[in-house]
Amino acid sequence: MIGLPKRILRKIDEEAKASGIPRSDIVARIVYEYYKENLGPALSHFNVYEDHVTIKDEDLERYVDVQVKGGRLYCTYDETESCGHVDYAWQIDRVQDMIRRGDIKKRGS
Repeated sequence: MIGLPKRILRKIDEEAKASGIPRSDIVARIVYEYYKENLGPALSHFNVYEDHVTIKDEDLERYVDVQVKGGRLYCTYDETESCGHVDYAWQIDRVQDMIRRGDIKKRGS
């Protein structure tokens, strides 16, 4: 158990009571948000092919493919065209090159 000052514990307990979320979940969320902000990005570019982009997701501890499907980007992990993996893929230089060549439609078109 990690010791925290009583005033902080009281504040966490107030939030837990008001939200119905257990104290441990609130503390876990605070720690997660702190390290997410201070560890740097969880996503990194692994590789780009003509038909997909592979992204390393440190939080999931796995590689995620974002496919080029019908001229759009589609995340095979989240099964959507709009998630953090797709958002990250749009920023990759080679994906921007594919947009300029017309292989991928600009976002929102």
